[in-house]
Amino acid sequence: MPKLGAATCFLKSSHTTSVVRQFPQLQAEAIPPNPASKNRPSANNPGKESFTTKGVQLAFHHKIRMRSVKDTKRARVHVGFDGRVHKRFLGPFAALRFQNEIRALRYLESKACPFVPSILDEDSGELSMITTNCGTIVDSISEDRLKALFEELETFGVRHGDPFARNVTYNPRLGRFCVIDFEFSTILETGEGLTTDDLERRMKEQ
Repeated sequence: MPKLGAATCFLKSSHTTSVVRQFPQLQAEAIPPNPASKNRPSANNPGKESFTTKGVQLAFHHKIRMRSVKDTKRARVHVGFDGRVHKRFLGPFAALRFQNEIRALRYLESKACPFVPSILDEDSGELSMITTNCGTIVDSISEDRLKALFEELETFGVRHGDPFARNVTYNPRLGRFCVIDFEFSTILETGEGLTTDDLERRMKEQ
């Protein structure tokens, strides 16, 4: 998995024009077919021709900084240029919290829950994951609606464990509220999970 903050993708030259048009902010460095190529970038030839050289692959080094959504002692969350959410777990018992969130989201995926993130990639070594984007964290939500949302989540078999507005987003594509951040959730069917009380107890035992 690429490091958070940068990504590299390789594209055939036939797709270059459309990609640059779609992401004009991307800085591209063309790789010519060989060092003697007439299409090699220079002061007079910035490399435009190399974009259309048959069979040439381009390495797009995406230098765009991800938008920071959350940066705390427990997690760093950023949104990439493609809209995907990158989360890295930090701090006390980061591995346990990472495993718990992965388990809860996989379970909710098996239940076809439509208003939670879907896991796109995970890295247990880096304690990081990439998920779909559920929208923007809400500025405010009524107590009744908040309660109803987390009760609806439990009908899919998961108790959130941190049922506050900071873990609620609004997805305009779905036209509804969604729930995020499952590191302190519990699967009701099996009892598997991690609560804030569990974490505090483990910290005291250290």
